[in-house]
Amino acid sequence: MDGNHRHRNTVEGGGARRRPLRANPKNLALTLAAAASIAEAGLDQADKAIAIAVFVALGSITVAGAVLLYLVDAERAAPALDAIRRFMFENNAVIIMVVLLLIGAKLLGDGLAVL
Repeated sequence: MDGNHRHRNTVEGGGARRRPLRANPKNLALTLAAAASIAEAGLDQADKAIAIAVFVALGSITVAGAVLLYLVDAERAAPALDAIRRFMFENNAVIIMVVLLLIGAKLLGDGLAVL
């Protein structure tokens, strides 16, 4: 395995490996865009807290759903979760590109609306 992929989980290996802490660009961009939108919305402190809680809850649904699915019926969930993991691993660059493009378009639209 080359140096760039030393700490990543592989589709073939499937085992969890220790990964250094680093920010996922997709998650970082989503979090920064959400924080900017919440900050610019002119909300009071209670509404900001609610908006942040909703953002965290929505962002956690996919992970929590996968964990719950696995805990309920691991035998049936394993093939589906493995297929999703393989798809995301193989198409990671495209997924990140689309998400960042959508975020960029939203931020550009917000900027143009101010003009």
